[in-house]
Amino acid sequence: MAVEAITLSKELRFGDGFAVIRPRCKDQIENFRDKLLIKTNADTIDTLRRSLVTVSNSELNEIMLKLLGFTEGSGMLAETFSEQINALCGDELFLQRRANIIFNLPGANQRHQWPHYELMSGISPSTYTIWLPLHDLADEGGIFYVPDKESFDVMQQEYEQGTVNSPFMFKSVRCREAPKLKFGEALIFNPFVIHGNMEFNAPLARIAVSFRFQSRKDLLYQKNSDFLKTWTLKRGESDSR
Repeated sequence: MAVEAITLSKELRFGDGFAVIRPRCKDQIENFRDKLLIKTNADTIDTLRRSLVTVSNSELNEIMLKLLGFTEGSGMLAETFSEQINALCGDELFLQRRANIIFNLPGANQRHQWPHYELMSGISPSTYTIWLPLHDLADEGGIFYVPDKESFDVMQQEYEQGTVNSPFMFKSVRCREAPKLKFGEALIFNPFVIHGNMEFNAPLARIAVSFRFQSRKDLLYQKNSDFLKTWTLKRGESDSR
């Protein structure tokens, strides 16, 4: 069930650490998807999903290189979820410069993201991530999330073992289910929540997008202007920092 903006902060800080959200209008998500299709020379999202299953690794890399120029995507999506973002961080943001477009292929032999939490890559503890599929997600091909308290327990045990992102973490969180989302729905989570990709079997690839943001009042830690830009919600003005 989607969480309302007014209760979102409580859920992310004192609850499970993640929640399903919906925008008031998904026009911007549709516009984002249309731009993605133009940049990848695809007619529909299912056409693109079908083609990804058969392309070579070099062709897939070429597609990803083309998408590096899609720098307006994170701003489009931030405005889409402006109500929720404003409730958490206000209007003045540090916003990820390029939204991550994620292609996942079906099959057990495909590359999958190791379970992790965002702090591992220098993300500030004040940063939030929004992840959303660009189509209905009715199979098992989503992302699993480990509730906040349980994530902390796994991190504590890793600390006591002197390991980080170890096989112990993988074994601790591998038996999970991925939330099934409709196009237009998204998952938002804090940087302490352990998450990762699920293996799935389907005729089509999974396409999703994620982006990160935080209030400008909070410290950036290791991230800088290569990763982030300033963004003011509602006016849609941005500049480098």
